[in-house]
Amino acid sequence: MWFEKIASMEKDGADIAAFQEDLKGVTLVGEYVGHQEHQHLVKYSRVSLIFYAVVDNYSSESCIPCDQAWSLFSKWGLDRVQIKSIGTYTSYDKMCDDLCTTFKDVAKSEIAEDEEGNVLYFVEKDE
Repeated sequence: MWFEKIASMEKDGADIAAFQEDLKGVTLVGEYVGHQEHQHLVKYSRVSLIFYAVVDNYSSESCIPCDQAWSLFSKWGLDRVQIKSIGTYTSYDKMCDDLCTTFKDVAKSEIAEDEEGNVLYFVEKDE
């Protein structure tokens, strides 16, 4: 699938050398979906690599900030999971309330529509 994506990018005139430069020192994290013999609970309508994180190979951090990862995915037309911020918090109680609401929303969501679940990223932002 990865090689098919690269071939498609080349066919569309993408600067593969620039793409390779952007990928130096990082690892893209994603999931292979849609193959009929390797399905999860969700029957995806297409075979794809869906990305959700980028790891800096030389950092002690678990991954680069979400906004930077999504920017990289968008820049190169890579399929990525949907992202939605549930808020920015200065109140611990408000954050807990919103996490509880999110948990309930995910628990009652339809697998066929919302896929297999959600991943929460907690991001500490500099003042």
